[in-house]
Amino acid sequence: MKVNALIGGTQKGGTTALFDFLSTHPQIAVPRNGIKEVHFFDRKENFITFPPNYREYERLFQTVPDTRIMLEATPIYLYWAPSAERISAYNSRMRLIFLLRDPVARAYSQWEMEFSRGSETEPFDRAIELEQEFIENNPTGQHRVRSYLSRGYYCVQVRRFLQYFDRSQILLLRNDELLSHHERTLGLVCEFLDIDCFSPYPASRIVLPTNKDAKLPKLSLGLTESLRSYFREDLLELHRLTGVYVQDWLG
Repeated sequence: MKVNALIGGTQKGGTTALFDFLSTHPQIAVPRNGIKEVHFFDRKENFITFPPNYREYERLFQTVPDTRIMLEATPIYLYWAPSAERISAYNSRMRLIFLLRDPVARAYSQWEMEFSRGSETEPFDRAIELEQEFIENNPTGQHRVRSYLSRGYYCVQVRRFLQYFDRSQILLLRNDELLSHHERTLGLVCEFLDIDCFSPYPASRIVLPTNKDAKLPKLSLGLTESLRSYFREDLLELHRLTGVYVQDWLG
């Protein structure tokens, strides 16, 4: 059996919560020991040989007779450009779940995480300047840490996946739907995966995957408004392409 479903993004978009909820479903197999992020399709070293060692990937999962879905969740897949083609080459029938979040809030949350980890040493405003400098000097490059704004270009990323997958294979959710409409959202996911609905549904809760430094400053109003303008056209195009509601993300 192949891995046939992925939670592919976005980072800081609620993927940990959704993965935790789905891992309790009796028809879903997840990687052993509850490993969430496998990072198979975004790692170049996994694709040095041809064909890639898919068997080792699949061995991470413990299935049972009732298993209908093998699922993992690696949030960088949506953002990391080579991932879409690699996923399609592995399983062209893959079902893809992408949770999206207000890109301004998402960007700052990513910075809070990286700064708290020590992976980022610059304040947010300087960090996004350095991200832009990196892009200018590396037009086709991607940065795993300084990708605060780049990861928020959702339409660009979704379009890339639509080059390889039918729209019916992609489920787009807003992260706030999982919290405010918990059972309905999980029901949509079960329907999308073609599995039985939860009985009972796992209790709604806020999952905090990363400790953050409580002393970090809040995002300023001026920079917030500037970033709203920065993301505006991509968000409007995302709405036109997919129907995802984005009005409250426009400011």
